Amino acid sequence: TILIGGYPTSNIPENEGLNTDNSHELHSLYESDDDGTSKRRYPEFNESVDMEKLKLVVGMLFKDRELLKQAIKQEARMNRVEVKFEKNDKKRVKAICKEENCPWEMRASLADCKADQDTTWQIKTLKYGHNCGKKTENKNFSAQWLAEHYLDNFKIDPNWAPCALQAQAVTETGWKFQETILARGGGKAPLEVSQCRLYDEL
Repeated sequence: TILIGGYPTSNIPENEGLNTDNSHELHSLYESDDDGTSKRRYPEFNESVDMEKLKLVVGMLFKDRELLKQAIKQEARMNRVEVKFEKNDKKRVKAICKEENCPWEMRASLADCKADQDTTWQIKTLKYGHNCGKKTENKNFSAQWLAEHYLDNFKIDPNWAPCALQAQAVTETGWKFQETILARGGGKAPLEVSQCRLYDEL
C-alpha cells in the first residue's frame, strides 16, 4: 500500500488482470509453502460471515458480479457514505464515491478473463480514504434491503409501522430513509414473512 495524492492505494499487478489508468506501486498477499516457495493467495468473500463485518481489500474474490456489488454497497452503508457505479458491464466494475471531490475508488474485473465459464470477480484496485464526511441519507438502501434486514421484526409484527421502522433503522445504522423506501420496505416484508413460513412448513 502506498500514498497517492495523500491517500493509500493498492493495486494488483497489471499482468494479473485489470489494466488501470494509473499504474502505481503494487500491493499483494503471499503465503509460503513448506519448501519455502512463495505463492500468491487472495481472500475469498464469504457472504454469510463477511457481510456483517465487512472490510473490502485488494485481491478479494467474489463468486459473481452481483455479490461484489452487494458487498460494495454494504460497506458504503456501514461507513455511512454513498457510492455509485461509474462502470458496470460483463467484464469490469468501477465504483466511486458520489461526492465529486472524494478520492475513494474501487475497480474490479473477472478474476480470469480468459476462462469463459469462470464467474469469479476480483478487486483489482482500491483507493482508500473517504474525505466526504458521514451522510444521513443514502440511496444505496433499497426497500428490499429493509424488508430482508428487518425480517425478524416483521415476523413479530407484520404491521410494523414505517415510523417505528425508521426509528429502529436510525438507531442501528445512523441513516434516515425516504418515506417511499420505508413504505415499500414495509410492503415487501409480509411477502418475505409468508415465504419464510411456507419454507418452514415444507
